[in-house]
Amino acid sequence: MIKAPKTAKSAQKYFLEEDELPRLIRLTVGQVEGLHPAIELLLKDLAPLREVSNEVLSQEALIRLLEVHPISVQKNEKALCCVGGIQLFRLAKKRLREEAELICILTKTAQPEALQKRAVEELILGTVTHGISVSDVRIAGRLAKNAASAKLLKVSEGKAEKWVADVYGVDKRSVKSLLQQSLAVAEKKATGGSIDRADLSDEPA
Repeated sequence: MIKAPKTAKSAQKYFLEEDELPRLIRLTVGQVEGLHPAIELLLKDLAPLREVSNEVLSQEALIRLLEVHPISVQKNEKALCCVGGIQLFRLAKKRLREEAELICILTKTAQPEALQKRAVEELILGTVTHGISVSDVRIAGRLAKNAASAKLLKVSEGKAEKWVADVYGVDKRSVKSLLQQSLAVAEKKATGGSIDRADLSDEPA
């Protein structure tokens, strides 16, 4: 098996001047160190991303999606980090070999807050064009409320549920109900209580 180049050393040749960006480049999975720290913090503090099983998304399909939807990367100290195409990148890191090639968009340097705002928009608005399920609305609702509280959205925390409802074209009461259901599941998990199948319902919204 061919070893992937060492991340820091191989990535530095792509540290271009800002006026040369954005630019399409070809990298290996191993050359992208991980998600940008600001986005890692956002996901840690706000909401988990739904896992996609191998049965739903095969390795071959994942590679095709990565070709059609290149991930965005940005220089961060001595490494390149993912700043866009978050879910696809996480799946690539988890399922593809380090030497697997990716087409990436090398973007201009953005500040942490700007990266977090873009990530929130990607994770909430980006799913609208692909169809949604109950769990997507649930995660988007939690993410929107927490993002609004952290001033990462232009809506107040009190209006976050209505905003998500408008985005997904569902009733605000549905979003509120799903959020309450999500909190109930989290509480049951924390206290070791039993979880009903209804709590984990994932029917299309």
